[in-house]
Amino acid sequence: MKMLEDGGHTLNPLRLLYQIKRAKATTGQTGITMPLAPPALTTIGEANSKAGTSPAMMWVGTIFIVCLSIGGTSALAYTLYSHHFFPADRSCCLLTLILWGVYVAVVAVVMVYMTLFLPNAPVALREALVDIGWIYVGSPVMAIDILLMFFGQPWMVISMFYCLGILIAGVLAFWWWLALTYRKCA
Repeated sequence: MKMLEDGGHTLNPLRLLYQIKRAKATTGQTGITMPLAPPALTTIGEANSKAGTSPAMMWVGTIFIVCLSIGGTSALAYTLYSHHFFPADRSCCLLTLILWGVYVAVVAVVMVYMTLFLPNAPVALREALVDIGWIYVGSPVMAIDILLMFFGQPWMVISMFYCLGILIAGVLAFWWWLALTYRKCA
């Protein structure tokens, strides 16, 4: 194995990997190892003070996102229903689109609740909510909803109703857990 020379110190890549796996750091040439300290979690309150966004602007953003998600999906459903190219017997499929808008709105409300009322919650938790709620779950569900509107069978639409109901209930249960866990710390 080739050793790397750096300023008089010899670095062994295998030794470094072993130290990283064991979460130890070696100080200088003495060879003293100590456990690495976990990184300090940034709380939402600290992030809010750094960002400098006022609570009023956060409320305006929340109202905008909720209106855009529910109103936008309702307007899209109405537009599809009123045009002749959409089959009239498939109108029940449009309700899954509106329910998807409700799911996106609930995720937005929980995110803003965390921002305004849970200053001790970690920022990573809020980011995970947005990533999982909107990107990893919300986007695929929207794609499935669009496919169901045009090609789905009634049993598929009913299954999507239940899935969206379970997703909304899951986000509400997560909101309840957040309130119990981080509200008492405030």
